[in-house]
Amino acid sequence: MKNFICELILSCVVAAPVGKPVDELTYGTMLYSYYQQEYQQALLETMVAEAQGRRGEDTVRFDLAKGSFAFSDRMYETARKTFESVDQAELTELDQMRLAFHLAREYHRRGEYAGMEGQLDRISLKSNWLGRSRVHPEVEFMRSEAAVAAGNYAEAESYLDALDDDDPLLAYGLYNLGVAYREAENLEGSRRAFERLANLKIRTKGKKAASAETQDLVQRAKLALSFVAREQRDTTDATKVLGGLPGEGRYRDVALASYGGLAMEQGDYELAARIWLTLQNQDYWTSSTAQARLAFPMSLEQLASREMALAQYRKAEQSFEAR
Repeated sequence: MKNFICELILSCVVAAPVGKPVDELTYGTMLYSYYQQEYQQALLETMVAEAQGRRGEDTVRFDLAKGSFAFSDRMYETARKTFESVDQAELTELDQMRLAFHLAREYHRRGEYAGMEGQLDRISLKSNWLGRSRVHPEVEFMRSEAAVAAGNYAEAESYLDALDDDDPLLAYGLYNLGVAYREAENLEGSRRAFERLANLKIRTKGKKAASAETQDLVQRAKLALSFVAREQRDTTDATKVLGGLPGEGRYRDVALASYGGLAMEQGDYELAARIWLTLQNQDYWTSSTAQARLAFPMSLEQLASREMALAQYRKAEQSFEAR
């Protein structure tokens, strides 16, 4: 509900009179398609209305809506031309913020954070009637991305604090922040970002279930946590994280390989051997199954005779040559 209200502020919705003229009904229909995430339909209705001369009296509002619909439908060139055609002299203060929002999205798409930040600086949402500051999730997300690009990670975290757990932008923002912290060798910051992402209160089933992308990022964060814990020499926590990962899914092999490596680091070669054997018996090739073909005989070398380990090394060599 919060996201919907915020979107109203920056997506060309204005109060309409009780008796709506035809142009207002057309605009309402377009918005309905947009909020149903039928972006192509919304854009088509906009272009039909434009061709029929039904842009209404507020042409700036119409053009901003058209550009927004085109952007959402990934027709970026159409969106860019539409925004460039808007007459700056006709823009109200609110229109200027709407246009800045749309341009910021385009700069973000292109990875041009300086240009994006310049547009975001033009957006100043006033307090509501209760005196609370208005927040637009996508604006806060883009501000966080700009802060990450500038290396201001604490500032980026503060922007993400304004987003709800069920907002998909929060998952993306936290994951990007965790990666940035790790690249900056700030393992504590990376762990904090990944832990927050891994523990987001999201629904996995039902109509209000989080998107597949969000659920995927949560699983990816859990796997990333195990790597960070290993880098911090916290083998107990790394084992706990890896043991809690699901047995299926796209990160299964990577998790198993990490688990096998951790077992070897702890000297539990029997556990490591079982993990590597599970991986090497898969009938497909990934970096994880390839790693298992070499790590399995290394584990056996610590458990059994060198001859048995050597036999497994030869088997691994043959499998590499035959793949």
